Amino acid sequence: MKVGKVVTKTKLHKEYWYGVSVELTRLGYVFRPKSRVKGAVAKYHVQKDLPSAVDLQKEVDSKLHTKSVGSWYEDAKSDLERLRDEMNEWRDAMECSEGLQATEKYSQVEEAVDILENGELPDEVPESIEPSLIFITPSAFPVSCGYRTRRPQTGRAARCGEICSILEAVKDRAQEEIDNLDNIVKDAVEGDLHTEHYREIEAKATALEEFIGEVESVYDEIGNVEFPGMYG
Repeated sequence: MKVGKVVTKTKLHKEYWYGVSVELTRLGYVFRPKSRVKGAVAKYHVQKDLPSAVDLQKEVDSKLHTKSVGSWYEDAKSDLERLRDEMNEWRDAMECSEGLQATEKYSQVEEAVDILENGELPDEVPESIEPSLIFITPSAFPVSCGYRTRRPQTGRAARCGEICSILEAVKDRAQEEIDNLDNIVKDAVEGDLHTEHYREIEAKATALEEFIGEVESVYDEIGNVEFPGMYG
């Protein structure tokens, strides 16, 4: 589709995939003027010639799903904090309603809160891997509507699964760096191992190992959270 054309969200979804309007907007291909008509069909103005579905997927993967370890990690931390806040608010609301504290639903909510509260991630990733770029494909997430469309109504269990997927990718990159550092040490001449350079390598490896241990602890905890449904 050429520049200057107007296309509906429904047509975009048929041509590409569900939620593609978000990605096309972020990549600068389309924009949606504000409509004063309530309930009007969402229409987008094409700012750049639209690519084929294959080419768009490649661009999305390289520009939207490839980020630094530090950036992905901050996403996971922020999303985990939002889950904590939501579950805390739910528990507080139930405590304000007479009789709800004696229900099974309240016990389920309280248990989820306790697990999430104990899941405290390290403040930041080690400097040695923070700028490293990693690609996390949406297929790594339990649901296709996760980071692809960022729909706020995505279920809490699915969102928690997304957090775990990111943490796993971050852990893998940290372990990869440890392996790289170990290989440097193995290839060193024995007399060099006591130099400042190799002491720094050892310190980096230790920091990474500690980081992995802390992240794994949280990963194991939140991976077992059972989020109760709103109804039933």
